Amino acid sequence: MNILHLSDTHGAHRSLGSLPEADVIVHSGDIAMNGSSSEVLDFMRWFSALPYAHKIFVAGNHDACLYGAVIDGLDSNCHYLCNSSVEIDGVTFYGVPMFMEDCSSGLQKEFYEMIPDGVDVLITHAPPYGILDRDGSIHYGSNELLSRVKAVRPRIHLFGHIHKANGLEERGGTVFSNAAMMDEHYGMLLEPHLINLQIMEEKLEKYQTTIDLCSSIMKKIKAERMSNTKMGKYVNVFSLWNEFSGISEPIHSRILHFFLSDNPMHGQGKLFLSAFLEYIGFEQDKGNEEWIITAEEGRVDVLLRRLNPLGAVIIENKSNWAGDQPNQLYRYWYENIHKRKEDSDTDYYSKHPEYKIVYLVPDETKHINSNSTSRPVDYPEDLPEELPMKPKVMTFHTDIPKWLGECMKGLPAENTPLRNLIAQYIEYCKQL
Repeated sequence: MNILHLSDTHGAHRSLGSLPEADVIVHSGDIAMNGSSSEVLDFMRWFSALPYAHKIFVAGNHDACLYGAVIDGLDSNCHYLCNSSVEIDGVTFYGVPMFMEDCSSGLQKEFYEMIPDGVDVLITHAPPYGILDRDGSIHYGSNELLSRVKAVRPRIHLFGHIHKANGLEERGGTVFSNAAMMDEHYGMLLEPHLINLQIMEEKLEKYQTTIDLCSSIMKKIKAERMSNTKMGKYVNVFSLWNEFSGISEPIHSRILHFFLSDNPMHGQGKLFLSAFLEYIGFEQDKGNEEWIITAEEGRVDVLLRRLNPLGAVIIENKSNWAGDQPNQLYRYWYENIHKRKEDSDTDYYSKHPEYKIVYLVPDETKHINSNSTSRPVDYPEDLPEELPMKPKVMTFHTDIPKWLGECMKGLPAENTPLRNLIAQYIEYCKQL
């Protein structure tokens, strides 16, 4: 059974775009922002229309209008669980909402204590104490819920509430999922969690065996790292910088800008730019091209604009594993590529499609959210529904070292300071 888990969408459910296929979709509360009935009704219309065989949701502390409510008229495959359960294909789902009235009166604790034995998938809004519940140094989970989870031992526990603690974790034979989709600033939607119940069961059965098999390998890796540390291998300007204040995505974008621009500090003209364009397959004009390169101006992380002949490269930097904002790449394409084409000779662009979008991630495990490449609802309907060009995925772990490594070949042998700087940045990128 595939279970798609989302939570804490706060009224942005219609911005989610296409969602992955699953047997059951579960929303664990905070479907609204202000708790109004209009928000909740809009969610239920959207949720009921989703193409899933089974749909389940519970209420969160932002869904105040559902307190004491009796919901009628839902399709037979759509279930609102309020301290109640439903069985689907032999799997028991039990849902506990979270209302501020119950929290202040003490009823919330009693509802946690009432969770019955035999629950396979537990759905709550709040997390149990100490499990995906931390914001900063504070744990916001419930001790009563944790105690009952330990007693019931559900196969999966789905929740949200703490936006900063989004993630998946396995403990004591239970898979815990905090799928809060809004970031802590309510400005960006993260990806939902897709959980295969059978795979998770098999994984849990083999968990201890895997630890035993890997322990000797981990010891060797730890010993090797300790030896390298003693020799100073991991100490350079970037690792030290990261230790003091962290290297954020904007900082990485400005480092890339330093190399790509005709910066007098590195004194290498277009060496880095030309090698980068060649690496991504951007056809360069044989004449003297003029480029404007900016970093962290507007919403694009790094923007390379060629003035004559016209062209552009958009670099979306995800060095710190940030999720995609709704329609993010589509908006960048529309604002920085499509509009420029419309204002120019269309015949020229049909012959010179010199536009690229680079999606730069730490390693190959970070993927583009399909929601990022879909057309926003407020855009003209004559535009394509999906991003009409395929972004080139590059990684800090592999591609940035390859690009800068090629650039090293073109540097004067005596330029030791710049060589050392590049080597240190390459070493740091490999560890992202």
